[in-house]
Amino acid sequence: MRHFLFALCFLAAAAPAPAATTYALLVGGIGQAPYTRWTSDWLARFGTHLTKKAGVPAPQVQVLTGDAATSEAILKNIREIGSRMQPEDQFILLLSGHGENTNTPTFAVKGPDLSAEQLAEALKTIPAKSQIILNFSASSGDFLKSLAAPNRVNIAATSPSEIKQPVFAEFFLRGLESGRGGTTLLEA
Repeated sequence: MRHFLFALCFLAAAAPAPAATTYALLVGGIGQAPYTRWTSDWLARFGTHLTKKAGVPAPQVQVLTGDAATSEAILKNIREIGSRMQPEDQFILLLSGHGENTNTPTFAVKGPDLSAEQLAEALKTIPAKSQIILNFSASSGDFLKSLAAPNRVNIAATSPSEIKQPVFAEFFLRGLESGRGGTTLLEA
């Protein structure tokens, strides 16, 4: 089942070699109820899917939520993961929580929010030629322009300029969990 992750990469690059390693960073930002509860559930379910169905070893799936999910911690984790990766590996970043776009798109976390520009700069440290960004936050569509890069697939829960608390993650996960959504992230 690990191949569901690799099959998506035809959009951005050739599929990683079978010896490739997948690393994932799942981040739950701050928000209001019931979204914080939903975000926790989505992160847990996606983590379970990666480790149980897709066969990603648990130590390669990192989760940051609550007080641990700060801009500094997110950027540090991305850089640390990047330092362990090879070009044939795969990187998955999932963001779920509140976001906004006043002058620049941001993802709401404890302390200063994470800007799209900060995230784009940190993602430059990821050498993997297979990168998947699942941005299920509000204003995720506004991140698309900043995060676009070769070998990277961006899936956003909102359209550009749309600032709503999305529930797209729930239906995306239902597609993955049911097996009826196909075998790739894109089909889900």
